[in-house]
Amino acid sequence: MFISAMTICPNCIAVGTPFRFSTSLFFFFFLIVGSNASYAWVWTVTPRVGVEGVYIDNIELSADNERKELITRLTPGVSVTERGGGVEANIDYTLEELIYSRDSYRNDRFHQLSGDVQAELVKDTLFFNANASYRQQIEDSTGRISFDNINSDNRTDVATLNL
Repeated sequence: MFISAMTICPNCIAVGTPFRFSTSLFFFFFLIVGSNASYAWVWTVTPRVGVEGVYIDNIELSADNERKELITRLTPGVSVTERGGGVEANIDYTLEELIYSRDSYRNDRFHQLSGDVQAELVKDTLFFNANASYRQQIEDSTGRISFDNINSDNRTDVATLNL
């Protein structure tokens, strides 16, 4: 049995670790895309906060030891888009905090990040494209498989960078 409800507030401001992290990303983002006073730069920042309650009637996925669990999933995040000066860039960060009501030792935190940048370094001649991501994926396809980070003992963090 799986029950889920989600509320997203696009006008809310994420506080704490995600907001400080996004401030660092702004600095990194600015270094990547550079600065060119001859072009108009348009930055769009969209913070968000999600809250979800998940009820599971068999947290161990066991026929012998069925245990119920209520999990709160908090997902603050921020999306940043930049256009102008021959550059298009996007970055999206989400912090996923899982809070278990019965088994607090299972509480966990996950980070998801995706970003891309396309820049025209020399007009109509030289271009730069890059993308990066940080997420979780299944570690062993023969083990217990979960499609999200709940029951995540068979998941690992994966970072990619393409230039």
